[in-house]
Amino acid sequence: MAKSTKEFAVLKRSASKIQRAITDAKLLSTDLFSEGLISLPIIEKVNDAVNKTDARMELVTNLLHVASIDPKIFHKLLQVLENHSQLLAAVATEIKEDYGKDYDREMESGNEVGAEVVIRKETPSAVEVAIEKCFLKQAEFYDRCKENHTKIFENTAITKEKIQKKAEDLEAAAKQMSQDFQKQVSEKGNVNPDDFAKQLKELSEKTSLEIQSIMMDNAKKCLALSAMGEPEKDESTSIKEESDIDVHKVTDEVQQTQADQLLDITDLATVFQELTSSQQFNCTDWYQLGLYLGLYERTLKAIEEENKGNLKKCLMECLSSWLKGEDGVRETRGGGSNWISLVAALDTMGQRKVADDIRKKYLL
Repeated sequence: MAKSTKEFAVLKRSASKIQRAITDAKLLSTDLFSEGLISLPIIEKVNDAVNKTDARMELVTNLLHVASIDPKIFHKLLQVLENHSQLLAAVATEIKEDYGKDYDREMESGNEVGAEVVIRKETPSAVEVAIEKCFLKQAEFYDRCKENHTKIFENTAITKEKIQKKAEDLEAAAKQMSQDFQKQVSEKGNVNPDDFAKQLKELSEKTSLEIQSIMMDNAKKCLALSAMGEPEKDESTSIKEESDIDVHKVTDEVQQTQADQLLDITDLATVFQELTSSQQFNCTDWYQLGLYLGLYERTLKAIEEENKGNLKKCLMECLSSWLKGEDGVRETRGGGSNWISLVAALDTMGQRKVADDIRKKYLL
């Protein structure tokens, strides 16, 4: 599970860009979505919630508990919270004071597991103190949160066991298929190896889909719990559980989903066409799009200067830089050059029609 401190630094830089780009919780939900940690229905729910004062506490609770389970987004969450309101600033301050030196020490030594333990241990007490300081009713906001916190980890542990079993089943099945193929070769002599490769690919793809289904089922349960209410059948997810299981150890043939799969420079024409078809995307907004996609201002200014007023060319060069992974846009897990990140950027800019068309075509 270990990831480098450099990746956490990338998240911090990303958080800084985020704060300049759009506001508070609505932006945070978009960014979580771009990292694959929150689903489309939840994006809509969050966008509705931030417009209602009485719903903000539920939103805060959801996001805090996503963070307490997945430390990869923890710094990003805290930086956004600090600029949101007096209450959220207090929550962020208490959390940082509680995990503070212990967390930094673990991260500096490269012990991300230890850092995660610190976060899980300190987050509930930090939330409690912050709420008390802001004179909120602890019974309504914290108690149910604390009670459901344990259930979330229990569900996650069960999910990991299920994924482990699926990976083991895949390995065993692949091994059996290989033995059967070798037997056919020895008995018949002339056997087409493409048939074996096709069967192995189909098995791998089926297992991959089954694992996704297991994770989604767990996520639905976790959402209901993190929302501080009883589980609801129709709720979607705010948590994407990360597994340490590498299903690809048997074969490299398992395909990524179209939504998560990184795009590259060969996809430039497709992405450009999706944005500009029927003149949906205004090319004058190319600079803003570049910022939301994670490109640095110096990169965009260089493009602007080089293409002097040719907006379509500027947009194409902007997309080209993004697809090439410039400015570290591919260093953040779940983000980078993919359809999810593009849709999230367009949603953030208010380009809903273009975002919806791409979403329907590539994400649903």
